[in-house]
Amino acid sequence: RGGLVTERTRSLTADIIRGLAVQPDGRIVVAGVSYDDVATLGPNGDFMVARYLPDGQSDLTFGLGGVMTTDFGDQSYDEPYAVVLQPDGKIVLGGYTNSGNGPGVLFGADQLALARYGSTGLLDPSFGRGGTVIFDGGSLEERILALTVAPDGSLLAGGYVNGEHRSDLLLARVRTDGTLTPGFGTDGKGLSVTDLGTNSERIASLIQLPDGRILAGGQTAVAHNADFAIFRYDSLGGFDRSFGRSGVASFDFQGREDRVHALARQSDGKVVAVGQSEADFALVRFNAS
Repeated sequence: RGGLVTERTRSLTADIIRGLAVQPDGRIVVAGVSYDDVATLGPNGDFMVARYLPDGQSDLTFGLGGVMTTDFGDQSYDEPYAVVLQPDGKIVLGGYTNSGNGPGVLFGADQLALARYGSTGLLDPSFGRGGTVIFDGGSLEERILALTVAPDGSLLAGGYVNGEHRSDLLLARVRTDGTLTPGFGTDGKGLSVTDLGTNSERIASLIQLPDGRILAGGQTAVAHNADFAIFRYDSLGGFDRSFGRSGVASFDFQGREDRVHALARQSDGKVVAVGQSEADFALVRFNAS
């Protein structure tokens, strides 16, 4: 209808799309959260993935009537923020799960969560436990906000954990079977957590560079408000402090609250970061050499 599609994935639910990807055949995959549309302190949110035909109609061959939801635990709150398509057509969602129910949701008892679906929308049993993976980032509040597929087929996941200040950078590498990659990250077990000492640090977008290094876009908050920021890691998940200023290239829009939501790398190696500066659209181009 005039180029607009609105739809409830299930009756009496609230549904929020957090990520979108387009398949090579033009079908559109969206991911987000679906939860009962009732007032409660402990909502039971589920991962939700839906697929649409190029004309915007629901793809009824996908999942159950075009939609699939995944509950990570009894009365848990599960929400994805990122979706990525693998070359083989499988779909991966990343976010978090909170099984605290009620007070746990309010005060934090999170774990990082991934789900992988086959091209028909069913969970892929070869990934993790029946298609889902849960691992702990070591804090009460943690999120996966970005996913990308590396050339070797592994997944790079970025986001944040609630650290010493308000949040620290999170980067993880997950093998094709859903296990963390040994030898990667600050813990050597697949997980890299970096505290830059600012008020707020997070990754919201990832790019794997041709030489194996990793670019991440997000934010830091040296002062009260956050700034646009990009970071670089080596191929093993080590934070590259030779990049920018001690590992960070940042830009402040006149003291406003600025956040990077996506990165794109040009053919000349320069990186374009897009996002928001408070309520305005914002764009910055960085030299990333």
